[in-house]
Amino acid sequence: MTSNRYSGYIQMTSQCIHLNSINFGTVSEDSVTEDTRLREQKEKLQELNDSLSRKYKTDHINILLLGEIRSGKSSLYNTLATVLFGEVVNVALTGPEDSSVTTRLHRYELKTEKGKDMPIRVIDIRGFTKDRDYEHEIDKILDGNVKPGYEFGSKSKKIDKEKTLAGGPYKIHVVCFVVDVTQVPRQQHSKMVTQIRKMKEKIRSRDLPVIGVATKFDVLCPQIQENVANIEKSKKALNAVKRAAEYLEIQEKCVFPVVNYTEDTVIDKAKDMLILKVLDCIEGQARNYLEQDLDWQREPSVWTGRIDSLENENVVKNKKNLLSKMKDVEESVRILCVGRTNTGKSSFIDSVMSALSGEISCRATAGLTQSMNEERDGIPDTKRYNTYQLKVSENGNETQETNVYLCDMPGIHEKNGVQLNQIKCVIEGHVPSRYKVLSGINEESKGYVKEPGNKDKIHCVCLFFDGNDVSEREMKCIQELKSWLRDNEIPLIAVVTKIDLLSEELRAGRQNPYCVQRLTESIVNIEKKYGFKRKNVYPVRNYVHEDTVKGNMNALLLAAFKKILMLAIETKKQLDEDGTAVDP
Repeated sequence: MTSNRYSGYIQMTSQCIHLNSINFGTVSEDSVTEDTRLREQKEKLQELNDSLSRKYKTDHINILLLGEIRSGKSSLYNTLATVLFGEVVNVALTGPEDSSVTTRLHRYELKTEKGKDMPIRVIDIRGFTKDRDYEHEIDKILDGNVKPGYEFGSKSKKIDKEKTLAGGPYKIHVVCFVVDVTQVPRQQHSKMVTQIRKMKEKIRSRDLPVIGVATKFDVLCPQIQENVANIEKSKKALNAVKRAAEYLEIQEKCVFPVVNYTEDTVIDKAKDMLILKVLDCIEGQARNYLEQDLDWQREPSVWTGRIDSLENENVVKNKKNLLSKMKDVEESVRILCVGRTNTGKSSFIDSVMSALSGEISCRATAGLTQSMNEERDGIPDTKRYNTYQLKVSENGNETQETNVYLCDMPGIHEKNGVQLNQIKCVIEGHVPSRYKVLSGINEESKGYVKEPGNKDKIHCVCLFFDGNDVSEREMKCIQELKSWLRDNEIPLIAVVTKIDLLSEELRAGRQNPYCVQRLTESIVNIEKKYGFKRKNVYPVRNYVHEDTVKGNMNALLLAAFKKILMLAIETKKQLDEDGTAVDP
């Protein structure tokens, strides 16, 4: 029964765990522990309320619930409301199994048992089917521009202007896919997977975090229906979570099992514990997203430290520290340069070697540049996967080889360039140096490395952009690569090249390029389109026609390479220690 204190406030105008890490023992042994955890979680969310408005200029974390019809989206909202309110709540409508009760966009807010606002807002929309998606609606929904109450038709349609809101007041911060585990087996090879992929493509383009919530375990297993705490011991439940992760194509640790409040009249501590994990993940993911969103909104003052590094005396110091760090690397550390064709990947490798040695290098480019026809047709100048072992020398001493490798491969292009599966094979260490990767690579290919070691794998990826042409060509491949790298915890750095073409000041070699408006606009454009944190975007000017090295060009190149090298070394170290990588 819904409490009178709860009714009336709902506005109907409308970091991750594994299942087997949940411990339900304290639920039956000591309910006080669970009550304490719930109270602490509520206090944590209420404290978040202050930082949201002060730091992030928003008043709520907006969660979008996506799922096929009858997956339990609306019941999930009722469950969230119940856990936070402390009494069973049934505000969102639920209904028969063969239709979608939610036909409009609903905006739900949450309160505590004392009626205090919680900084979480749930956006619930019509469930999708194999024939009904959100093709013409999803962009405005994700950007928070749709008025509560918008009614979904039988087919996706463009949203009329009078039903939209300016400024994106309900901009989504976390997307939650809700999955009925009893239906996953029949959906795993259906059109539903295609629908989910299309939605995730839109979501990933905004770099939004995605989690999965698996429901109806009480229907799946009689023992769980009898006692929700039995979910911990249920192999059937564990397998269902794995299948749900495969169905959504996200990591298993990001899929959370829940049992919704449906016909309950009293609180179930085991159900509450499951929801606490979901809330904890939502809060953490939202914070990370808001931090990233905040990065590109800040003024270029975030680059103050980099500007200091461009001073001549600091360039010399940075170079000396880099050379020392490179000599200390004991086992192979590999850095891969990828990007669209003609974005300056090979030139960057030559330029880094030039900055480190003090002499112009042409090892990667062989002294060549692309012709205009090759640029227009997207024909990669690089034909093979090549690895370049970096060498160091100090004060005229003998040149010494290091265990640091810069790796090059053909550029990304829909017709003539490298494809995503080939890039993945390189990153996983299956491709030997000098291999003609454009010809294709698989387990049967000659030279294929079937069991690569950590020293064979890529430890940091640099994604290259032409600063003078930040187009959306090959956007899908780049976003899928970015998503795959994130899922596999491989750090990614954006390198912006050809900045000398942006303005006369940059062409003349301005000492502080960060105050040039055209460069700032180009970097912000990359951040917005591709979802990079500003601190992970590095502009450089490659050596192309120069015959001697220059201090101002070295400064930018070494600043970028320093960050890249540190990430690669740390990734290799963590892979060796425990098999995990790092977040830039």
